[in-house]
Amino acid sequence: LAELQLASLIYCNQNWTCIEEINQVFWFKKTEISGYVQEHWKKDDFFGYQFLNGVNPMLIRRCSELPKKFPVTDDMVFPHGEGHLANEIK
Repeated sequence: LAELQLASLIYCNQNWTCIEEINQVFWFKKTEISGYVQEHWKKDDFFGYQFLNGVNPMLIRRCSELPKKFPVTDDMVFPHGEGHLANEIK
């Protein structure tokens, strides 16, 4: 952490709540990639990219069946009854 000038965060136990708080911490290290992340971090496709390529992408597993108390219905996903979640999982 000292090498990254983040030694003051060693005992920090609070979550960051917005990108501005992260900018305050990493003010000294700006790169092309960090600029891209700051511009796109709220977009769904970039979130998916980060999630799949994040700290441990091996945690993602394919579902073989829907949980019994799954809170999403076919109508929420497929307009006008054009599909079924059970069919999509096959």
